[in-house]
Amino acid sequence: MTVEIRQLGLSDRREAAAIAALCYPYLDPELRFQESDVDDHVRVFGEGAFAAVVDGVLVGFAVGWLMDFDLDDPGHRLEDVMEPDQHDPEGDWYYGLDIAVHPECRGMGIGRSLYEARKDLVRTLGRRGIVAGGMIPGYRAVQDELTPFEYVAQVVTGERRDPTLSFQLSNGFAVHGLLPRYVDGTAGRGIATLLVWDAPGASG
Repeated sequence: MTVEIRQLGLSDRREAAAIAALCYPYLDPELRFQESDVDDHVRVFGEGAFAAVVDGVLVGFAVGWLMDFDLDDPGHRLEDVMEPDQHDPEGDWYYGLDIAVHPECRGMGIGRSLYEARKDLVRTLGRRGIVAGGMIPGYRAVQDELTPFEYVAQVVTGERRDPTLSFQLSNGFAVHGLLPRYVDGTAGRGIATLLVWDAPGASG
C-alpha cells in the first residue's frame, strides 16, 4: 500500500466532509469540517491543506492556517481560529486545525504522513513550528474519576493511553497546557490540550 500526500482540492469536498463526520461525531455540526471549508482552505492557504490518498481514494486530510500565536497567553477556543480571516501569510506558526483519517484506514501510517507533510511545510517556509488544540477523547470515560490535568499527566508519562493525545506525543508534540473550553461538545467536556511542535533550529 502506498500513501500519496498531495494538496487538498475542490474535488475532495464531499469525501473530506464525510471523513470529518465519521471522526468527530461529538462536535457541534457548525464546528465540524464541512464541504465549504475545503473551498476556504484551497482559496486562502492551499499550500497548507493536505490530502492523503490510497489507490485514488481520499482516506484522510489535514488543514491549517499561518498565524502569530502567543504561547504566553494561549487561551482560545476553536471558533476563535477556524475562520479564513485568521490566516496571516507572515505568521510565525502553522496552526493545525482539522486532521482526520478514515476509521477503516487507521494504523496504516496515514496520520503520521499528514503530520510529516505539515512539518515539511513549516521547515520549507522557515516558521517556528506547529501549534494546535488537541482533543482528548479518552478522557470522557474517566472524567468522573480524574481531573483533566491528572488524565493528561498520565498520558504524557505513558501510564495511560489516549487515542489522540498519545499519537500526537509520538509525533513529537509537547503539551503546553490545557484549553478548558476549546469546543462545545460531549467529548471530555470540551477540553483540549495545547500542543506545540518546535521546528528544529527555529528561533523564538
